[in-house]
Amino acid sequence: MKQLPLAIRTPIVAILMAVLAGIGVANLVPSPAEAAFGGGGGTNASAGVEAGSYLYNQSGPTVSVLCYTGCGGVAQFKYMYNYTGVSIFCYFDGNWFTGNYSSPRWFLIQIPGFYGLWQVHSSYVYYQTASPRC
Repeated sequence: MKQLPLAIRTPIVAILMAVLAGIGVANLVPSPAEAAFGGGGGTNASAGVEAGSYLYNQSGPTVSVLCYTGCGGVAQFKYMYNYTGVSIFCYFDGNWFTGNYSSPRWFLIQIPGFYGLWQVHSSYVYYQTASPRC
């Protein structure tokens, strides 16, 4: 398949980004500055809690997390940058999934700067701290 010339691709990307921004999709990934400080999605009562665990995806720059509770009844996915600090709230065993490794283990995590609890596969959480079963 032949690639479009850069002069054509650039306006297409700009238009696509404008459309995505208009429907709120472009805000799924926080800016690098927001990611570094755990912000970009509101406030959280646990903001400022020092987290020993962090998110990391060996296959890309982001990790997908799903809002589990505290999201106003709306299903939300966010893509968090690697090295985003998190606090593990609890764990549960569910469906097998292969991320950085295969496991049925999932975590509910708190992300400083974001409301609610977020679900993430255990393979994406480095320096896992002790947590209770959910």
